[in-house]
Amino acid sequence: MPHPAPPSAHQITEATSTLDQLKHYLRAEPPLTDALPLLTPLLDENTGVPILLGDILRAAARVITQQDAHHPMDDDVRQITHELREAAREIT
Repeated sequence: MPHPAPPSAHQITEATSTLDQLKHYLRAEPPLTDALPLLTPLLDENTGVPILLGDILRAAARVITQQDAHHPMDDDVRQITHELREAAREIT
């Protein structure tokens, strides 16, 4: 199976910028009727931000450990992968 094309750094920046914009919007305490349609897709139980972020963190830990599979991992790398996996568990 071919690898999917990675998003560009620009696309990632746009996504985080959009979430930052939403954060500022919500801090202004808009009416719930305006905010709810924006929150619904973010909190979807299958594709929402917590699930996606958890999957990204677990995949990042897997990439790190697979890259170092032929080399002994030092304590810093072990700690990073542990923290990524722990954060994924907390988020999801």
